[in-house]
Amino acid sequence: DRKIKLFCLHAEHQVLDYLRYKKIQVDFPRADIVLLELNLPRTEDGYFILRELKRDPQFQDIPVIIMNHTNRLQEIYQAYKGFAAGYVCKADLDYYKKSLKGIVNYWSSSVLLPRSPKFNYSSS
Repeated sequence: DRKIKLFCLHAEHQVLDYLRYKKIQVDFPRADIVLLELNLPRTEDGYFILRELKRDPQFQDIPVIIMNHTNRLQEIYQAYKGFAAGYVCKADLDYYKKSLKGIVNYWSSSVLLPRSPKFNYSSS
């Protein structure tokens, strides 16, 4: 099992600045996954961040898990249409906590990511 470092950014400009330019002064490696809250403060459209991540060749391979307070089909469809790797509804706090644990476990233990130490780079 790998350790997960959690880094919270609270505004659209912080997310994009960090990912693109590492302007925030912390020692933190490239993200393995992004948990994206759609309703960030000072963000008109949380899907904007998803679109920007998936348009940028440097980040389009990073799985993005959408976190939202609604389970409306239109919202879920829009997330997957934007190439989100998952969608979690936060309406029920207990379910949300279990979902976060499951997400961290799944993406850190079960999945081989391109930049993961467990990834076999051989062509065979």
